[in-house]
Amino acid sequence: MKYKLIASDLDGTLLNKQRSVSDKNISLIKGFIKSTNSQFCLVSGRPPYFIKDIADTINLGEKIRYLVGYNGAVVYDLIEDMPVFEEVFNSVYAFKIIEYFMQKDIKIVIFTEDKVYVNLGVERYYGDKVVKLDTDNYNPSKHKIYKMSAFGFNPILPNELLDMANFSFYNEHNGLVDSEISPKNINKGGALNKICELMSITLHEVLAFGDAANDVEMLKIAGHSVAPANVEMSARIAADEIDIRTNDENFVGEYLNSLIANNQ
Repeated sequence: MKYKLIASDLDGTLLNKQRSVSDKNISLIKGFIKSTNSQFCLVSGRPPYFIKDIADTINLGEKIRYLVGYNGAVVYDLIEDMPVFEEVFNSVYAFKIIEYFMQKDIKIVIFTEDKVYVNLGVERYYGDKVVKLDTDNYNPSKHKIYKMSAFGFNPILPNELLDMANFSFYNEHNGLVDSEISPKNINKGGALNKICELMSITLHEVLAFGDAANDVEMLKIAGHSVAPANVEMSARIAADEIDIRTNDENFVGEYLNSLIANNQ
């Protein structure tokens, strides 16, 4: 199968434990893209401004045109330098979700158009974009909220909340989980489908890489999907194939290189 689009998650998949793409991984990816003339797409729960930095590092030029941020809430066109799709939370739903977790003293992180609001602890990856969340002066209706994350809570949530958003649970430990929370019906699979429409290709022509719960829909919908050896159980079940290498062993690049070697 000649794939026209390669879609890769970042954390736990393309990025190593240092949260970077190794030089070898970049070299192998570039070799594959040059050999096949396919497009490469970065798909992440992170904000587009973070993903842009990774795209610059890989340096594939116009061969990385689209980015997926916030688990599918934004599809960004790097050539046009603008979102071509975005979906945000209903402000009433957002407030109820935020209020629920804050009342239980559970850490919640809120991603808006230009800030990252946090009620407990420090979200070190986002530097000067982090703002202390205070519900006394925070009004969700004044912000575009693309995604939320909550940490260390009982996964048995009220049905009312489950009906308001898409909860991707991960890191289960002693009965508690973390979660990435997206607007209802928003996920990476839906974003991947939108990119296929923009490129005038089919999902059968997509090869997808991912390792976690928020990758499940993408892994299921792609023509072929591959997970690294460090894959979480939910993604393991969804993926078509589990590689023997981890994200620290240049899994994505090595797999693509094997396709060239096998003339696929």
